[in-house]
Amino acid sequence: MAAASSLLLPSSLEIRRSPNRMRPADVSSSSDSNLAKLPTYAFATGRDIDRGDRSVYRLHGTGDHLLVYTISGQGRVGHAEGELSMEPGSLVLFSPRTTQDYGVHSSASHWESVWSHFHPLAHWLDLLALPKVADGLRHLSLHDHEVKERVRNSLLEMHRLAAGRMAQSERLAINALEAALLWCDVENPVGSTANIDPRVRRAIEYIVSDLTRRVELDALARRCGLSRSRLWDLFHAQLGMSPHQFQEQHRIERARQLLALTSRSVAEIGLEVGFASQFYFSLRFKKRTSMSPKAYRKSENLKKASVVPGPAPSR
Repeated sequence: MAAASSLLLPSSLEIRRSPNRMRPADVSSSSDSNLAKLPTYAFATGRDIDRGDRSVYRLHGTGDHLLVYTISGQGRVGHAEGELSMEPGSLVLFSPRTTQDYGVHSSASHWESVWSHFHPLAHWLDLLALPKVADGLRHLSLHDHEVKERVRNSLLEMHRLAAGRMAQSERLAINALEAALLWCDVENPVGSTANIDPRVRRAIEYIVSDLTRRVELDALARRCGLSRSRLWDLFHAQLGMSPHQFQEQHRIERARQLLALTSRSVAEIGLEVGFASQFYFSLRFKKRTSMSPKAYRKSENLKKASVVPGPAPSR
């Protein structure tokens, strides 16, 4: 196990964790009588350099999602239809119970990657809709230099934070993973921002950068180089909602994350996502989720209670 600031040694595997950070559980498989149980990890991260002396093959995968991002070198991912080549800036996403077959490419000297086992938050599902390669396997190659840097840095920050001992370390690490997924969505050809007008994307980035900020449509339109009416029409045509509706949607999604991952009060969370009134926050939350904030938190805690400690994953 290397320190957070140490250089990686050849073929080394770093797994950042603190007590209860990785919480595997046994998951029964109803589809394969030969498979009694699957390892499932609530949240785990790692960074690895493979120099050809190790590979991973799990026929039935794991009970969680696994994301692997290539930093340098070249990797390979096998699947039923053939094999993927993993170049720097590419990532692969395995769904639960999907065969995991990967390692350094036969023509490469090494493969450096950063990875995470995780269970997606409810509002991540559209972010995980990457181009499909095979059943349970998705792949995305990033080409824009800034996007690649953003994704790489976010995932490395995720890995660093997961080693922290602060009370909020896991929450911060999950936030960094979400940031990486959001940046991937910028280049995802089948993602939620595919083919979105760059002026609308500029408005989106401004809105989500500070959810507590009051969005004035005139000021937002000027920032995007559009008239008020043109921005509203374009935003609604491409996203199916107004800028204010979009802001509320993201406020509620952020609140769901905070309710699931922190012990803050409902009033505190409401203020953090831009609702000055706890009553109004609860009203809008229930309108969008069909649950009160307290009921939603209780349901998420029950899900967590089903995950118990166990051994750490080997990537």
